[in-house]
Amino acid sequence: MTAAQPLTVLAADNQKPELSQEEAGNLPQSNGNKYRMWYTSPGSVSQWENTGLLIGNGTTGGILFGQVGKDQIHFNEKTLWTGGPSESRPNYDGGNRDTAVTPEQLEAIRQGADDHSSSVFPLGTGGLDNVMGDGSGMGHYQDFGDLYLDFSETGMTNDNVDNYVRDLDMRTAVSSLNYDYEGVHYEREYFVSHPDKVMVIHLTASEEGKLSFTASAKSARGLSTTTQAENGRITLSGEVNDNQLKCEMQAQIVNIGGEITDHSNGTVTVDQADEVIIVLATGTDYKNEYPTYRGTDPHEAITTRVDQAAKKDYEDLKADHISDHQELFDRVDLDLGGTCPTLPTDQMMKNYRAGDYQLAVEEMIYQFGRYLTIAGSREGDPLPTNLVGIWSVGDPAWGGDFHFNVNVQMNYWPAYSTNLAECGTVFNDFMESLVIPGRLTAEKSAGVATENFETTPIGEGNGFLVNTQNNPFGCTAPFGSQEYGWNIGGSSWGLQNMYDYYLFTGDEAYLRDHIYPMLKEMAEFWNQFLWYSEYQDRLVVGPSVSAEQGPTVNGTTYDQSLAWEVYKMAIEASEILGVDADKRAVWAEKQSQLDPILIGEEGQIKEWYEETRLGYGQAGDLSETKIPNFGAGGSANG
Repeated sequence: MTAAQPLTVLAADNQKPELSQEEAGNLPQSNGNKYRMWYTSPGSVSQWENTGLLIGNGTTGGILFGQVGKDQIHFNEKTLWTGGPSESRPNYDGGNRDTAVTPEQLEAIRQGADDHSSSVFPLGTGGLDNVMGDGSGMGHYQDFGDLYLDFSETGMTNDNVDNYVRDLDMRTAVSSLNYDYEGVHYEREYFVSHPDKVMVIHLTASEEGKLSFTASAKSARGLSTTTQAENGRITLSGEVNDNQLKCEMQAQIVNIGGEITDHSNGTVTVDQADEVIIVLATGTDYKNEYPTYRGTDPHEAITTRVDQAAKKDYEDLKADHISDHQELFDRVDLDLGGTCPTLPTDQMMKNYRAGDYQLAVEEMIYQFGRYLTIAGSREGDPLPTNLVGIWSVGDPAWGGDFHFNVNVQMNYWPAYSTNLAECGTVFNDFMESLVIPGRLTAEKSAGVATENFETTPIGEGNGFLVNTQNNPFGCTAPFGSQEYGWNIGGSSWGLQNMYDYYLFTGDEAYLRDHIYPMLKEMAEFWNQFLWYSEYQDRLVVGPSVSAEQGPTVNGTTYDQSLAWEVYKMAIEASEILGVDADKRAVWAEKQSQLDPILIGEEGQIKEWYEETRLGYGQAGDLSETKIPNFGAGGSANG
């Protein structure tokens, strides 16, 4: 399946009603559009994860709440982060160790893990002091701020309007708010355009002169900003307190009818307008370029974007946005035989959780995943999707970072199988950007160095590591608790996503120029790092940890499998490209000695060589004992 090939997945021969956008768009029921999420009450910031509606173009994200009297549009910018190089961290090194682990230190860890003279798991949940970094400068994803549209002087509130409905149409990536107040029908539309690189808000009323409000902007905690208003444009600009990353938001307010007034406090008042268009753009001076990670001041680029978009007719902005979105979204339709619900989406979900398993819910959830992929990850973006995408209010869960012990990979697992290969290239680009800092981590924490690590072409080095917690500033070092901090297979796992891109697209040129060089380099890393364990009679990854659980050992199935898989992909790719036959033979020999899949007493795939049955292990003449930190205190292995 190529990236541009349409796909329809059918599980039933149902007839779907064909409705125009006008027919199915802004009504208090779905009217045949299964991919329209709609609600009859506003959302709230305190429950933004459950009640907010999400829009985005890959870099600028919006969270919408549909408040009548004071509309709050929360905006985020993908490249806005704390951490990395800063005035307070002039010697930032990606969180790595100051001195590299020595061969003698690695040998001691490995020998210690295999010494079962007195313990089944002699290292317990430790033994990693000489390989762990400190994570200095890791930072976290930073939310940006809010645009407020205050209608309170008109008297309208959430409680005194009629026929309230807000929605998000996944087919068009347009959200709307509709209600009636004192005999007048009001409508607001919101979307974030990828072609024009701006958020657009459109306000209309059924009678002339009925739009009056005050617009203001406020930045989130952690930023130092100033706000000014000039010629109907609100500019919020400043920097991140932690790292002095420059950031800016501009919102141009265009009124049709009525008057518009700038104020010295940075607000703009619209009085008795017939129609209003707001064009908003965000940016920072981040640039994914080692080691400074800084580019140009964003002001000029944002100004140009807003100027150009503000000159366009609203219907043209909207049409270009919908066309761009549907080129991706419309490639796949899923029909499981569901019928279009006539209940608000929140009620439909409550019913589903209570046992009313409507197939339409499953169809919607499938497409919502595709919708979020399109909204959060577009070809050419400077960064991939992190733990919270581009949507967060306040401090994000787990720092909103790029977790390489499964999370960032799983963000992109569905991209190819749902015909969104272009969205997956963002992750591929990011992987390439991690080679240089990852080589430094390979030297410092695994003792495998690449001479001239900054300039050696990809494919000619000795490998690069990306451990669990990763930021946009090349923090690839292992740090944090043992069960998640040490993740030597992170970059190897990420390469599976890259290889999937080739498997789904058949793009041999991309395989040759981008994927294979990275596979080749990581195969070389494993050639040098793997250690022969006499106790296990096989090559092992050591030290090794099972992601988020268990003790420090040699050769967990997790790590053994990832190394085995890198060899598999490198061997296949070299055969396809007809190159490196000599290296291929070495890779095959190394791979054959990994023996990653071992079976335990209960017929289970063992995660640890010493494992006997789930949760227990044994070695030599020692008694069977509980596996320390099994399940990391949770019930994952229940």
